[in-house]
Amino acid sequence: MQPLPVPDRTLPFRARFHFQPKGADIVFDFDDGARTVQLPELRARLMAVLLDPPRGYSRDDYLPDAVVMPLIWPGQRAKHHRDLNVLIYRVRKDLRRAGIDPTALIDRPLQGRGVRICLQPGARVDIC
Repeated sequence: MQPLPVPDRTLPFRARFHFQPKGADIVFDFDDGARTVQLPELRARLMAVLLDPPRGYSRDDYLPDAVVMPLIWPGQRAKHHRDLNVLIYRVRKDLRRAGIDPTALIDRPLQGRGVRICLQPGARVDIC
């Protein structure tokens, strides 16, 4: 029997995603309090995909760029990995402004081509 994973207290134990007319508000609950980040539409789409991954993937999985990009930019085949990198960079800036460590929350391997969100094990995610 494997031991249960030890929660990383620097990661949120809950995320509450609230769609807004032109984006979303996300409240992340940490052990030391809640922090809210407001995101415009494309950044909100990225976070929605990470918090509620498509069928066949879990939040712990790296979502391949080829899966993520069509969900953010439906019908736009001209989008490239650079576009996703820019979007991730901008989300990380928004997270930092909200007092959240962006590199701990959004994980992208050094070689790229995948992205995931890091929450405490068993974290609750509410999408409204």
